[in-house]
Amino acid sequence: MVDSLLRETKAILKRYGVRPRKRLSQHFLVDKKLLDTIVESLELSGKEVILEIGAGIGTVTRAIAERASKVIAVEVDKRLIHILEQELASLSNVEIISGDFLKMEMPKVDRVFSNTPFSISSPLLFKLLEKPSYDFAVLSFQKEFVERLKAKPGTRDYGRLTVSFQLRARMEAIAYMPKRAFYPMPEVDAVLIKVYPFRDLSLNTSVLDDMLRFLFSRRRKKVYRVLEEYIELRGYKIEAKSLLPKIGVHEEKRVYQVSPEEFKAITEEIVAHL
Repeated sequence: MVDSLLRETKAILKRYGVRPRKRLSQHFLVDKKLLDTIVESLELSGKEVILEIGAGIGTVTRAIAERASKVIAVEVDKRLIHILEQELASLSNVEIISGDFLKMEMPKVDRVFSNTPFSISSPLLFKLLEKPSYDFAVLSFQKEFVERLKAKPGTRDYGRLTVSFQLRARMEAIAYMPKRAFYPMPEVDAVLIKVYPFRDLSLNTSVLDDMLRFLFSRRRKKVYRVLEEYIELRGYKIEAKSLLPKIGVHEEKRVYQVSPEEFKAITEEIVAHL
């Protein structure tokens, strides 16, 4: 299932004299079965507008465009923009945008897809979760990154990333993506996931993220001691020793053992006393 798409990908790159750039984490999908899985996972009826971040040479773009109302394809590499404009010229429902998604305003769309460059996994994910108006996003990430997103409290992979993500969205794994499914082959395997953002998030995320950054820098210390230090540093009018019992968090817990729901409750108590 890889060979024909791999030959086609190599031929396109050779035709335009383009070599993939390692610094941009450019790895093009060459597995037809995974390509079909991506399109199916977007649940297209022909009416949807899809945002694709990192359109590459247009392999996935074309497949999505055949089933969607419109594809907004964003690509930061101007060399690949030229390829996209030439290879997808016959598709009237594809809008190609040259630019860095991290510096762009999020367009109004129904779904999002990205074969995410590993180097920008975290900033891209959290930009998508800032003010989500889309239904869901289908994203590929490094396997280790996904393990951190879904980690449980008290485990090695559990950390600030885990809590920040789980309080903003839920995810489900769709498919394992071995490194041989890409050209050039990356050093690690990936996982395709579906992310459902929480649209009605009322949590003060600036306080949450600031607190998590501080607390997880001391992840193995008792949460009571670290929270006390944080509250004093920020000058908040609340005491850690009264806050934790109120929300049912045992003061002997270590920072990395506190659940996302408990971090949310701590944040809400702090905000209530601002």
